[in-house]
Amino acid sequence: WLCDTDGRNAVPLRHEGPIVRGVFSRDGSKILTASWDKTACLWDLDGNRVVLKGHEHIVRWARFSPTEDRIVTASRDGTARLWDLDGTELAVLRGHTGGVDCPVFSPDGKRVLTVSWDGTARLWDLDGRELAVLRGHDHHVVFAAFSRDGKRIFTTSATARIWDSSPALAPLPHGSPVMSVRIHPENGQVLTAARDGKIRLWTEEGELIRVFPHGIAAAAAVFLPGNEGILTVGPKRRVLLWDRDSGQPVELAGHRTVWLSCASISADGTRIATGDGMGTVLLWDRRSSLETPQHEYNANASVWTVDFSPDGGSLLLGRGLAAAQLWKVETPELPPRSFPGVRCAAFSPDGKSVLTGCADWTVRLWDLQVRELRAFTGHEGSIRSVTFSPDGRLIATTSTDKTARIWSLDDEHVVAVLRGHEGTVTSAAFSTDGTHLFTASFDGTVRRWRVDPKDVLSLARERATRKFTAAEKTRYAELLGSR
Repeated sequence: WLCDTDGRNAVPLRHEGPIVRGVFSRDGSKILTASWDKTACLWDLDGNRVVLKGHEHIVRWARFSPTEDRIVTASRDGTARLWDLDGTELAVLRGHTGGVDCPVFSPDGKRVLTVSWDGTARLWDLDGRELAVLRGHDHHVVFAAFSRDGKRIFTTSATARIWDSSPALAPLPHGSPVMSVRIHPENGQVLTAARDGKIRLWTEEGELIRVFPHGIAAAAAVFLPGNEGILTVGPKRRVLLWDRDSGQPVELAGHRTVWLSCASISADGTRIATGDGMGTVLLWDRRSSLETPQHEYNANASVWTVDFSPDGGSLLLGRGLAAAQLWKVETPELPPRSFPGVRCAAFSPDGKSVLTGCADWTVRLWDLQVRELRAFTGHEGSIRSVTFSPDGRLIATTSTDKTARIWSLDDEHVVAVLRGHEGTVTSAAFSTDGTHLFTASFDGTVRRWRVDPKDVLSLARERATRKFTAAEKTRYAELLGSR
């Protein structure tokens, strides 16, 4: 019933089942109710209603957005739904595997947070795209709320947890496992390779520009310098060099095994290196004929990653669970240097050190004489990729534990754990200016995460187990560009 505070002028507000929620709009002119009859209703003060119908089970929650131009409802049918005030369904938030409770808008009204009996909380945009899955509770999640500034999320279950809500942006959907992601060093465009055989080119904001049909399963794709084109590798010995304008490929022949796994291009664009599952790396020189490779390197184990040094004079090979190898480009007949127990490897931006993902779930930093400089521990699965930020001060790692992590290179501490992927995270790449990290996953998405240096500093302060030393304060001040 709707009535005055003295009990007069009562107006019945009737559902066809018990009403479990009711809330006024801020100006008091509207009332929102949720019911076991699988509907929510928006009422005026005269008892006229708009029925929000679409849920397939009890509707337990209904809320207004901060601007009160949208409504979110949550149901035991495993969905939340967004509506306008005319009762038009705007989006269905699907992904939970249990009943959904306690939906709430972010303070700016641009995101929605839901919790569920499935033990997760999920973050969504207003188009119904899932931005993040917050996993970690062992029981039903019963409540969630944003901090006043919208940067933190609080959830309760048998335990309470606080989460960072600011990093995640809308994922780039692929529909099949994504094997690699690369960023163009000049225009910031994003290049992805997926198992559906398609190479996708995106703007940094996530708009799809073009699709290159590599065929079958694409293992990797990399940019040529400038706007010349791209290089893709995959099954059936396919190494394709694509012209950016015509979209037509030229095939490079030479590999003898079916499965090709990785590719790299020297910084000046003159040399191409590709690796395969039988341990062969081929090198082509674009200044001469591409009909035959210039050099061949026998790695004696499956090659998972290949990376040119910044000066183009060396090749770094990650070889599954075998040792990584450092070869001189011009002397493939000479034995390489070896880094033990490495699946993936990358050069630092200055070419003076090597970062490796090791079989013991540890990430290690080495000098070129194979002396260990740092060790980074925390992942709970195999390391799938390692990469440096453009300025070399941060590193990003990905793993079979479904996370990516950002670390401070100076003090070995993790400053951000990026959760939200639902499968192995296969690859990561920093944006050209270092403010975003892109991650690719077996879950069929590429996700974009904000990596603002100020946020990194804030996270480092929150997670430090002791006070910063004077030297660490100086390093972080340099990260921010001021002291």
